[in-house]
Amino acid sequence: MTPLYLRQVVLAVSDIDEVVDDLCAIFDTSVVHADPSVAEYGVRNAVLALGTQFIELVSPISQSASAHRFMVRRGEGLYAILLQCDDDDLYREQVEALGIRSIMELEYGDFRCFQTHPKDAGISVILEIDRQPGGPDGPYFPGGNVAPSPGSADVAAIRAVQMPSSAPRQVAGRWSQLLSKSVSDESCPVSVVLDNAALVFPEQPNRSATLEIAVVSPETVLKKAMERGLATESDNMFSAGVRLVLSASDTGDAARTRSPGD
Repeated sequence: MTPLYLRQVVLAVSDIDEVVDDLCAIFDTSVVHADPSVAEYGVRNAVLALGTQFIELVSPISQSASAHRFMVRRGEGLYAILLQCDDDDLYREQVEALGIRSIMELEYGDFRCFQTHPKDAGISVILEIDRQPGGPDGPYFPGGNVAPSPGSADVAAIRAVQMPSSAPRQVAGRWSQLLSKSVSDESCPVSVVLDNAALVFPEQPNRSATLEIAVVSPETVLKKAMERGLATESDNMFSAGVRLVLSASDTGDAARTRSPGD
């Protein structure tokens, strides 16, 4: 199968301005893109760069928005995951073969995407698969469609997304089929391994989702979080309805934070 990269995570939040201020201060980053066209879906958004990946924040401006319904049921938290590949037709065929519904499709220039229905994928998170040439360090339409420079001197990469489930092995198997990626049986909790990150399914159905983020100095980031009044403990902090677990970046992570051509 074509390489498949974690490129963006989307968090649904009530007060987008407050969360933007917190995350920009804590991770020493900035908003690189805001798309006015998402108003047709009943939301505001702001996209922050973390290395060559992105966190998108969405906040409902209409009670008819799916993000509003999501927050009524589940509160703030992980709303969608965006994966990038060079050939989305392969994944479209997998979706059709598995009987998974597509809830949205979009095409713009060399960018094309589709989203799967959360219920069909087995977990309450929208999965979007995007086709855009250039790989995980190249231009990315949801992030503003420019070749990203490092969005933060402090952040190297989003290493993993944890999505708690009451049936983790079943859900991981479903995602493994959908993405044509192997399930890691050696890890606990079970995970599906992408080409630059992992999707992890712990058996903790009542716990919020977790982002594992590699940073240059976890201590510095945690100190900034405490100064902002965020809940922190040990190596993690809590914001926007998700737990952010920090780890020290390594050489491979650092390489991914450099701009193409640096």
